[in-house]
Amino acid sequence: MDIYLNGPIEIALDVIEFDEHLPSIKLRVGIVAEKFDGSISVNTCCWVECAVFDLFVESLKSGKDALFHDMSNGLSVLVSAEDHRMAWLYTSTDIDSNEMRAGSNEFLADGDRERIISAFENLPRWW
Repeated sequence: MDIYLNGPIEIALDVIEFDEHLPSIKLRVGIVAEKFDGSISVNTCCWVECAVFDLFVESLKSGKDALFHDMSNGLSVLVSAEDHRMAWLYTSTDIDSNEMRAGSNEFLADGDRERIISAFENLPRWW
C-alpha cells in the first residue's frame, strides 16, 4: 500500500495510474470504519489532482484545516485543526440518480495528525 492509516479509521490508498497532462493520480481506495455495533467499508477508485494532494499535505503541516478530495467530489476527507476531528464522506450516484453514501466523523487522538502527515509525505512524487 502506498498510503496506509490505521487510526482513527483504516484508510488504504494505492496509486494505480497517473496522468502527466493534467498532473493527477488514480487511487484505489479502501476505507473501513468500525464503531458501536456496526462497520462501514468502502472500496473504490478515484482520480486526485496532484495540486490537491500537495495542498492537503501543506495544510496539515502548517496546522490548518486540510481537505483531500477527488476530481469528481465523490470522496472527501477533511482534517480539522481547530476541533481535532477527521470527517470523510463517499458518495456515488448512478445514471438513474440512485445514490449511495458512507462516511463518519472521527476524533483525532494525540499523534494521529502527525501519522497522517507522515503517511502522505512518504508517498514518492513524480510531479
